[in-house]
Amino acid sequence: MEKHFVGSEIGQLRSVMLHRPNLSLKRLTPSNCQELLFDDVLSVERAGEEHDIFANTLRQQGIEVLLLTDLLTQTLDVADAKAWLLDTQISDYRLGPTFAADIRAWLTDMPHRELARHLSGGLTYGEIPASIKNMVVDTHDINDFIMKPLPNHLFTRDTSCWIYNGVSINPMAKTCTPT
Repeated sequence: MEKHFVGSEIGQLRSVMLHRPNLSLKRLTPSNCQELLFDDVLSVERAGEEHDIFANTLRQQGIEVLLLTDLLTQTLDVADAKAWLLDTQISDYRLGPTFAADIRAWLTDMPHRELARHLSGGLTYGEIPASIKNMVVDTHDINDFIMKPLPNHLFTRDTSCWIYNGVSINPMAKTCTPT
C-alpha cells in the first residue's frame, strides 16, 4: 500500500482527493440543510458539472484525482473495514439490536458502490426492503433517516488535515462558539 505524505502547504500539488456531488446533496431541503451543516440547497446537477470541469482541469495539469466514493468502495472490499463501518453507522443503541442487525445484514449484501453511495448519501426508512419488518419502521416517516447524509464531504479538506505521514480527522461544529 502506498504511503501518503504531506510535507508542505505550498509545494506542487501531485494528488488530490475530491468528492463528486451526489445523493447527499440531493437529500438537502430547506428544512434540513441547517441540521446537516449546510448553508443552503443547490443544484446537484450543476454542481456535478462544475466538479467534472474542475477535476478534468486538475488531471490536465498532471494531478492525480482520487474520488472519495471510489476510495470508500475499495475500502468496502476489506471485510473487517466494511464490518467496522456498518457497526459504527448502524447502532444497536439507536435502532435496537434486532432492527440494527437486519439493516446491517441487508447492507452487507449490497454491492459496494451502492453501499458507498448510502454511507455518504444517507439511507431513509422508505429505502429499506419491505421484507424488513420491525416496530421501529412503523414509528418513522419514510423520509426519516436511518443514516444521515454527509453533504459536507463535498469539502474534503475541511474534515481532515494531512500532516506529514499522519491524518487528523476533524468533526464539523454544529454551532459557533464565541472565542
